[in-house]
Amino acid sequence: MPIWGCRMTDTSLSARIRYGIGIASAVLAVLIGAGSAHAGGWEEFIKRCVVPMELGEQPKVVGLDPVEGDPVGQAFDLPGPTRIAVRPAFQELGTQCQVVTTPVEAARDSFEAWLASVLEVGRYTPDVEIESRWLTSDDFLKGLALDVWQEGDEMVFQLSFLEPQS
Repeated sequence: MPIWGCRMTDTSLSARIRYGIGIASAVLAVLIGAGSAHAGGWEEFIKRCVVPMELGEQPKVVGLDPVEGDPVGQAFDLPGPTRIAVRPAFQELGTQCQVVTTPVEAARDSFEAWLASVLEVGRYTPDVEIESRWLTSDDFLKGLALDVWQEGDEMVFQLSFLEPQS
């Protein structure tokens, strides 16, 4: 009898194995790439935004106290110089999860290490239309866009569902 009462084809099993390898390499890259000067921001982005949203779930903000003043969604302060914002669907995008963090160099280094690992396994691919955007691969999952940019002395990481979620 198949595990969990469902039958996996060779193709779906292969995709799940590649996805699992991708997750493991991403976590390893985060652990290696995230320096102590940047403790909090990048790890929180992976834990609260990337992992749940890759599973088709909403961002995780349990245990965080909301901060007043985000005109479009909910904002939360995280330990250290980091804040997270979860925004509902608007325009062509579904729910967005955004983390703003400092210092820039540590955040950029951690991101680049993680990005290299997920590009290598084909989990994300560069968006041909937008330079600082990566899209999830159809082989692993579909429908997420990752945008990264610098605003002054802060790095912004944003993951968005490409279509509004019901």
